Order: sequence, then C-alpha cells, then structure tokens
Amino acid sequence: HPPRFPSSIAQQYYNMRFSGLSRQVDRLDGATNQSQLPVIVKYFTLLIPLKLWYGSPLKGTMRPSLSAQGTLLGLLVILGCFAMPSKAAHQRTFVSVPVLGVIDQGGKIAGAIHYLAVQVDRLPEPTGPQLQFNEGSRALGNFKGAALSPDWKDATRAAINAAGRATNDDPRTWLVTLKNVSIAYMTDGPSASAAVAVAIAAALRHTTPSATMALTGAIDGDGRISPVGRIPEKLQGAAAGGIATVLIPKGQSRTRDWDVRPLSESLRITVIEVGTLGEAYEKMTGQAL
Repeated sequence: HPPRFPSSIAQQYYNMRFSGLSRQVDRLDGATNQSQLPVIVKYFTLLIPLKLWYGSPLKGTMRPSLSAQGTLLGLLVILGCFAMPSKAAHQRTFVSVPVLGVIDQGGKIAGAIHYLAVQVDRLPEPTGPQLQFNEGSRALGNFKGAALSPDWKDATRAAINAAGRATNDDPRTWLVTLKNVSIAYMTDGPSASAAVAVAIAAALRHTTPSATMALTGAIDGDGRISPVGRIPEKLQGAAAGGIATVLIPKGQSRTRDWDVRPLSESLRITVIEVGTLGEAYEKMTGQAL
C-alpha cells in the first residue's frame, strides 16, 4: 500500500518512482550495480524471440518451421536462465523519510522539510559497505537531488555503523544508495544522520516509518543521538510541512537558547525526546528494534 505523504514534494517523488513498479525492485536514478544487467537481458529475452517468431512488420509475419520453433524455445529458456537475477540482486528495499533542516531565505533562517530516499541492496559478496550518493538529479524538476557536503557524508557512514550494530546485521553485505530530495542546492551538517540510520534499519527490517513523523539529530557509531542546532526553526518548518510529531535529541526541549514547549503547543505539534537509535526507530515505526 502506498504510504501517506504530508507534502506534495514526497508525493511527486512517490508517483514518479513507483507508478506501475514494485517498491521492492525500484532503483534510484543514477544508482548503478550489477543487478541492472539481468534486466537488460530480460528485455532482450522477450524482444528477440518475438522478433524472430513474427518477423519484421516491414517483411511480413511468416512463422518459422517446427524445428526453428524448437530451437527458438531452447534459446528462450537459456536466455531466461541468464535473465533471472541472482537472489542477492533481488534483496533490495527502499525507504523514504522526512528530514528537518534549515534554509537561508534572504538572510533569514527558516525551517524546511526535505525527503531522504534510501535504497539498500544486498551485495553478492561481503565487500562493503558500499555507499553511493545520488546528487543533483533533475528528475523532479525544481526539486533536485541536493548536493551533499563532506561532513554530511561522513555522518552517513556513522549512521551505517549504527544501523549495523542495532540490527545485528553485517554492513559488509550492503550497497546503500541515498538521495536527498530538497529545494536547497547544498545540504550539510550531521543533523540528518539519525534519520538516515532509522531509514536503513527500516529497509533492513522491511518496516515503514511514519510519514507524519520527523527526526533531527546526529548519531554516532554506537547509536547514541547527540544534540543539533536550530530546533525552533525546524519545528516551524515541520508544522508548515504537515509533520505532526518531531523527535529531537535528549535534553533539547529546553536549553539556554530556547524552550520549544510553548512553541510546540502553539504549532500543535508533538515533540518527543529520544536518546538512541532504538528509541527513535520504535517511535517512527511502532516496532522494537
């Protein structure tokens, strides 16, 4: 069943990527791995026999002899065997989560929502984790895949380690592809890394995070979620984007810089503090990690 999205941005992404396709075998634009080859062979498996069987539209539709039909059927079976992707190539899952950030609007910092698309493929050999970032795609028109800063990418690697520990899975078997769908050209900082870890864990466990809940926080390799900045602005952006619940790091509801409790009440948004990946995962999926 398609997830519900609070924003037209995510709905556009969902419509584009999943129209007539299975969620389990989708690919992120620009992502490349060996599982693409069987798909190409599969199309040739279908097209070549049909071409040989029925002939060219310009040359009539003469059917081959029975012996030729037998040869053709054998060819179809052989190609079909090569066209079937390996078990590893089919072990692919896709998860999308809303992420909170801030943008500079003419010198004024404002909160905003962007959407993180995470795809996890199983490698045939434990040579990973392999991590690839899909940046700058124009597939969504104005909503391009944002460029990602080096510190954002470093934080993502910590998220992979945290997800591996929390799920007791082997990251060496992972190919992780990430796409950040945002109106901003560049996304930086580690504050999305906790959400990345939740998305990876959800992909591995085949669960669906809530589309009306967002998480902000940096994560370390042990799964601890650490403080980040601009919480009040992020809450405002979340409320404007239809997010009902925001998860923030422990101790950040009230600091020396802000008290978001009155703000959350005025915005009619629920704020919950979380300290670990396990806590965040349980809140966002309704299941224990």
